[in-house]
Amino acid sequence: MRYVESLNQALHQLMKDDDSIFVLGEDILDPYGGAFKVTKGLSTVFPDRVLTTPISEAAITGFSTGLAIRGYKPILEIMFGDFITLCADQIINGMSKFSWMYGEDISIPLVIRTPMGGRRGYGATHSQSLESLFLSVSGLTIVSPSIYHNPGELLKNSVIGNDSPILFIENKTDYPRLLIDKRNINEF
Repeated sequence: MRYVESLNQALHQLMKDDDSIFVLGEDILDPYGGAFKVTKGLSTVFPDRVLTTPISEAAITGFSTGLAIRGYKPILEIMFGDFITLCADQIINGMSKFSWMYGEDISIPLVIRTPMGGRRGYGATHSQSLESLFLSVSGLTIVSPSIYHNPGELLKNSVIGNDSPILFIENKTDYPRLLIDKRNINEF
């Protein structure tokens, strides 16, 4: 199975199993399914819970945070990881601190998925890896699967039972790659 297929199947399964999950992002509706086709087919099967958004990363991050506070489980796609800096205030000064600001009486079960990395011809403003900017943010977990991990399973684990924000980094160069079974790693 390919990396992108693992993520897509996980999203389909998550949404089938839990009506509180919403997927939000730019250009994620069918037939497009997002810049890298990770959300392909979701809006056809779950038209009321796949929401295409305006191009305003800060606004859609704030909206997703509000959904999480209200008990929903949003999965927000930021089309290119380079634009995660536009969400920085919402992430650093908002969602990651709300449980402390409000006496830990609220949870923020929000996953922000975003592709990072270069080498696909997207140019300087679409080829950065900025996850290290968020490593020191208390209250934020960063997950970044490789082809040696099942990204779909990591995404499911990030959503199920999660009550704090997760930044889920997907490497663009891994999308077309086949997943490698760790049991057969000695073959390489």
